[in-house]
Amino acid sequence: MKNWEIREIDAAQLKRAPYNPREMTAPAQVALENSLERFGLVEPVVWNKRTGHIVGGHQRVRLLRRAGVEKIPAVVVDLPLDEEKALNIALNNPALAGEFNVAALTKVLQEQLADDAARFRALAMDQLADDHGIVAMQQALCNLEQSSPAGPVRAPSLDEGAPAAPKQFPTGTIDHWQTAEECLAGAGDPEAVRGILSQIEQIVVSYSGGVDSSATLVWASARAREYGLRVACVYAETGVEIPGTDLHVAQAARAAGAELFVVHPETTFWLLCERRGAWPDIRYRSCITKLVNDPVDAWVKANCEPTKTLFVTGRRAEEAVLGSSADALRDHPAIPGMPFYAPLFAVRKAEVRRVVEGSPLPWWPGYALGFARTACWCCPFQCRQQARALITHYPGLARYVVEAERKLGPVQPLQRPPKNFEMLACEAGERLDLAGAACAIRRADL
Repeated sequence: MKNWEIREIDAAQLKRAPYNPREMTAPAQVALENSLERFGLVEPVVWNKRTGHIVGGHQRVRLLRRAGVEKIPAVVVDLPLDEEKALNIALNNPALAGEFNVAALTKVLQEQLADDAARFRALAMDQLADDHGIVAMQQALCNLEQSSPAGPVRAPSLDEGAPAAPKQFPTGTIDHWQTAEECLAGAGDPEAVRGILSQIEQIVVSYSGGVDSSATLVWASARAREYGLRVACVYAETGVEIPGTDLHVAQAARAAGAELFVVHPETTFWLLCERRGAWPDIRYRSCITKLVNDPVDAWVKANCEPTKTLFVTGRRAEEAVLGSSADALRDHPAIPGMPFYAPLFAVRKAEVRRVVEGSPLPWWPGYALGFARTACWCCPFQCRQQARALITHYPGLARYVVEAERKLGPVQPLQRPPKNFEMLACEAGERLDLAGAACAIRRADL
């Protein structure tokens, strides 16, 4: 056994290991922060005094620093770099840990859910149940929410086809809502962003072709001209996009003067569904992570220097969980050292449209067909407007969704009652006609 000791180390001494292969998604970071707030640091981080590197506990150190903690308990080791790397892997290697007995796990999770549903969600126990295919836990959580005084938790995107109302945040959390002109001029960009732009070589835009990401591309193109930068437009082709989206993406990138890079996920939407035996969960949307975020992040890691790149997305406060202006600029959740910026964060939807309309970028043709957004045609989170447009213009694809429900169940199982594709698409007095090879909306009395 090697010698070690536990000491309190100045937070400034704990350096990130540049080789650290561990990553953490944004939802997992929230759950870890909830755990630290509830239980404290019950497991010290591991620190190598010979190199100054954190060996285990990078995310905990980052959150503790953000909370203003100046001294952090650490297991102190003294190892050469090669042994340090081996310990880093050993601390995080699932092969060195036990596995859950799913029956026993289900029992404990049921007890936790019954005891404190808020804690159950805050510590991501619902995600754990989802990862292990405990579909009954999803329904149990839904039933509990339905019976609570506050009523069910519903996602705005599952409204009856009407646009979701902007979220209301505490007064003062958004310092100033920008106009289209201010956004285009970069007038609302924090001083820190201007400093980053003066030091980097390129802006990377995670692009979907929709109005928000198109406005982000317009902003990136303007900043590239202003600071003499390159713009890389990265598009994840999932294989289930609404037809024509890929061509639109290519045309938009060309109009913006950006270089287009098309990336592909390691799996498919339907293989993800088959593995779960159900549609993707509305609360986690793992399909977005696996099909879009992961391949985009993998490309960025392989091709971009973090300190010379600004990663931007179309994230906006009206659609975000948190609405503080400070949330617009942060560290990339999966790429250490790379800044992650949302230039539209304080721009309302109407002004975002004006940014695109006043630019040379083409408008996505799907909007003219009635689609609400660029998304997978089989997306289980779609609203009524999206479903009806799919049935009208691509009835064969709509029928495929209906056929898939026979194996996967209704597309929105957590709605009360569970909502299948027909219920999602049809209004009162309507039904889906599945005669022939496609499908259509008919009056119920016909």
